[in-house]
Amino acid sequence: MERVASGIPGLDELTEGGFPEGHSILVSGSPGTGKSIFGLQFLYDGALKNEPGVYITFEEKVDKIILHAKRFGWDLQKLIDKKLLIIESIDVNDIEKVIGIVSKRASEIKAKRLVVDSLSKFSLQTTIRSDVFKSEVREPDAKLREIGSIYFLITRINALGMTSVLISELPAKTGYFSRDGVSEFECDGLILLENTGEDRLITVHKMRGTKINTQKHVFVIENGLKIVGD
Repeated sequence: MERVASGIPGLDELTEGGFPEGHSILVSGSPGTGKSIFGLQFLYDGALKNEPGVYITFEEKVDKIILHAKRFGWDLQKLIDKKLLIIESIDVNDIEKVIGIVSKRASEIKAKRLVVDSLSKFSLQTTIRSDVFKSEVREPDAKLREIGSIYFLITRINALGMTSVLISELPAKTGYFSRDGVSEFECDGLILLENTGEDRLITVHKMRGTKINTQKHVFVIENGLKIVGD
């Protein structure tokens, strides 16, 4: 199985050398744990290796993301100019249009990597046709629509063949690893980021086709994320 480097120092050693190529990886955590930085770092590392990537955001403006990345010494505009990176801020409420934008941007630069930030925001602002549910429910309730949207998006993303990092907010006091409660089952991999107040912790909970280290590891955010110990 071909592997794709995560770009996070210390992480690939926990996953037999990186993410399985073409797989979708859910990165989940509460606000402020470094999820968006993780996604940008994954794309930045790929671009430096001539592996183009697309960053889809439902929350931030493109210029703000570019400015934020300069904190870590990442010149995203230079990569954009070289057609190694596309950052797209989407503000639409139709899931078919969202999928169309993702597919179009990926094809423009022959993208190998994709980041969607975040599934939580996506599920709240998109709508989906009732026939997608393949059920007799004529008017699905809000939760069913959310689950259907997430399932539909992940399925379509997997079909595009890119190695994808999908970001999700983790609500407090939940037995799930995402806000929607379904994406952790649909994605091929699951990585949890936590902030205990004393340490930042990263845990690889699953990675299909991979022998993983499931222990909690301490990481820091300096010039991006970096694992520093158990």
